Amino acid sequence: MAALAFSCAPGKRERPQNLVLISIDTLAPRRTSVYGGRRDNTPTLAALAARGVRFTNAFSTASWTAPAHASMLSGLYPSTIHRSGPRANALYELVPRLLAEDFAAAGFQTAAFTGGGWVSKALRVNRGFETFEEGVHSYVPMPRPVQWLRDHGRERPFFFFYHTYVAHVPYRDERYAHAIDPGRLKGIWGVADWDHERNTSPLAQLVCCERMVPTADEREFLLARYDGDIAQADEAVREIWKALGEIGAQDSTMVVVTSDHGEEFWEHTGSGARHGHTLYDELVRIPLIWVEPGLTPRTSDVPVSLVDIVPTILARFGLTPARTLDGRDLTPILDGWWRRWPARPLFAEEICTDASEGPLRWRVTTDEGTLIETPEPAIQRGKSKVVPSAPRELFMPTDVAEADNRVESDTRLAASLAAELAAHRDRRELQGPLQPWSAAPEDLVKQLRALGYVQ
Repeated sequence: MAALAFSCAPGKRERPQNLVLISIDTLAPRRTSVYGGRRDNTPTLAALAARGVRFTNAFSTASWTAPAHASMLSGLYPSTIHRSGPRANALYELVPRLLAEDFAAAGFQTAAFTGGGWVSKALRVNRGFETFEEGVHSYVPMPRPVQWLRDHGRERPFFFFYHTYVAHVPYRDERYAHAIDPGRLKGIWGVADWDHERNTSPLAQLVCCERMVPTADEREFLLARYDGDIAQADEAVREIWKALGEIGAQDSTMVVVTSDHGEEFWEHTGSGARHGHTLYDELVRIPLIWVEPGLTPRTSDVPVSLVDIVPTILARFGLTPARTLDGRDLTPILDGWWRRWPARPLFAEEICTDASEGPLRWRVTTDEGTLIETPEPAIQRGKSKVVPSAPRELFMPTDVAEADNRVESDTRLAASLAAELAAHRDRRELQGPLQPWSAAPEDLVKQLRALGYVQ
């Protein structure tokens, strides 16, 4: 473990007055222009990155929405919340304290506008929020969130949380897809193929579950629709940023933009438009852009995690955590008064059983490599057929595609990382026994069906 070394003593800085936390669900950084994607679909995120710190090695704690957001809003790994992997309806209930509760206790206004589903009041994500509104289907139209900022942003300091499923299936934006032959995907998300009674589309069955091998045009068509949805999400961020300008709060507000997970497009399992089934980079690598008063714009390649967001926000606002957190305060990176960041393992977990599929998985990433363990690779969970993987997969940092399993050739590193995972799994959970899944409210079922989780 490397020692932390400082280049100079940290200087005084102006604390932000307000917090805006934006979660763009299912946003794979490799498909965004701000992270090198070929389509110019994130000009707003690029403009924000030019004002703050863009992290290029940020990782989620899970590959689907509920456990990842539980980490994002608590600073805890899902297995810290409950070691055996709780059902999604228990995750937010079991968290000792959510970020909104910290800000509410400190006297801030708290407001959230979410896409619902796995980020809904029915699951108690509303803890600590005075205002909490959620969408009926895949995303929240912008007028209400923006109007809240215009109406209340000048009253007193606020914490504003915005979550959107606009980049989640079904991909509806056509701006980049018009000239591409959709092949067998023709009509998907169209009126003719939309099941109005069930409020869903055939995407999950046609693309994800039936193991379709796409042509080059079909693959490009699907990616174009996804890239267009990302552009729509960027436009939503633009409207929030514009509203902050209208109330004179751009220079006094911390804005953090991130995601819960990415998306697979046939990289490892033969599935497209899919997540929640593996822990490879295409699913756990996420964007993280941090803007606040007084930051010197920079790009950081230091590995960071979703669990770092809460402790860093609390530290930057001068708030004391009311519990022990798994994450680390990133202030030395944000303020640039460090020379060498202490090495540490970052974990991701596929342990929660409501929407995740396939066998249980664990991942650890260090500066030496990444180890993914699948203790029982033949165990099947979920509605989709999953190709079993090797019990252990070891990838070097230079293996960007995670295609060369080195577990047999580098036994020393594999054993070292396996020990890190064992220690992580052996931690005691904070809460009690697993809570049973109760009958889900009808509105929640409709939201999850629209997102493809309920058939």
